[in-house]
Amino acid sequence: LISYFGGISGIVLSVVLLTKAKGATSVRISFASYLITGSLMIILGAMIYSGKILYFPHLIRVDSPIHYLFPPLGFFFVYSVFKPGFKFRWIHLLNFLPFLFNLAEFTPFYLKDAAFKTAYYTTYVSMHGSVVMPWHLLLKTLNAMVYFGLQVYAFLKYRPKETENSGIPSSTVIWFWIFLAG
Repeated sequence: LISYFGGISGIVLSVVLLTKAKGATSVRISFASYLITGSLMIILGAMIYSGKILYFPHLIRVDSPIHYLFPPLGFFFVYSVFKPGFKFRWIHLLNFLPFLFNLAEFTPFYLKDAAFKTAYYTTYVSMHGSVVMPWHLLLKTLNAMVYFGLQVYAFLKYRPKETENSGIPSSTVIWFWIFLAG
C-alpha cells in the first residue's frame, strides 16, 4: 500500500508542477517527467511483485521500457537546472533509443490477449522464480550507471562555484547533492 500511495502521490505532484508551479519550463517539465516515470515504475513494480498484475494482464511487461526512460529523464532534470540556457533539442531524442528498442521488442507481446499474458506471467515466474529477465536487468543497470555518471558530470561541471552570484540558491546545490546521493 505504501508503494501505491507513493506512486500516486508522485503523479499528483507532477500534475501540480506542470499546472501551478513557477520557474523555468524545462526544469518543471523534466522534473515532472522524471516523477511520473518513477511513480509508474513504483506502482507497476508493486503490482508485479505482489501478483496483483494478474488483475490487469495488459500491464504485464509495460514497466520494462519505462525503466529505460528514467535515467535520461534524471539527466535532463539535472542538466536543465544547472546548464545556463538549456533547451531541449531534437538531437536529445537519441537518449530515448533504448526505450524505443525495448518498446519495439515487447510490442508483439503487448498485442497478445489477456489469457496469453496471464499464462506467460505464471509460467515465467514458476520457471524462473521471479519476473526479472537477467539480460534486461544487465542492460537497465548499465543504462542507469551511464546516465548517473552523466548526471554527476553535468552537476559538477555546471553547478555554480559561488551560489550568491549565480542566481541559484545554495539550498538548490545542497538538494542536488542529496538527490545524487539518493
